[in-house]
Amino acid sequence: MEQIYKANGLNDYLIKTEENLLKVHGIALEEVKGYKNLTEENKQLYKDWVIIYMNRQGLDRRIGIRPTATYFCEEVHFDHVEEHDGERWAESVKTEYWEICANGKKRKFKTTKGEDKEINSQYISKPYLRVELKEHKDKEWYHVWGLDNWG
Repeated sequence: MEQIYKANGLNDYLIKTEENLLKVHGIALEEVKGYKNLTEENKQLYKDWVIIYMNRQGLDRRIGIRPTATYFCEEVHFDHVEEHDGERWAESVKTEYWEICANGKKRKFKTTKGEDKEINSQYISKPYLRVELKEHKDKEWYHVWGLDNWG
């Protein structure tokens, strides 16, 4: 892996551009699911974040990382809330994940189920860029609000 970086002029082993990522790892950032529905601002955030994320990994670990999808989205949480001894307890009943497309339209792309209880509370998350990765054998996804604000 070190030789591939050096052959591409990356003697410090840091990816600097999309082109570096394509040449060294064969990753075409624009070809992932959901990319075409992002605004130009979110496309740039996605590209910059993936490069930063890759550079934070060791060389051996980078080999098995592949972006698979990206969406600008919000989550709609449906909960069952109860009061117990003056404390509020919430249990997740269902969460819907909605893609917010560049044209303003929304599309539900995922639903997860929780407890089988009556829904009596609902809230919508702050919108975020969702980046899905295949990391070796695992599937991971991250909330990205900014280059230094993600988790």
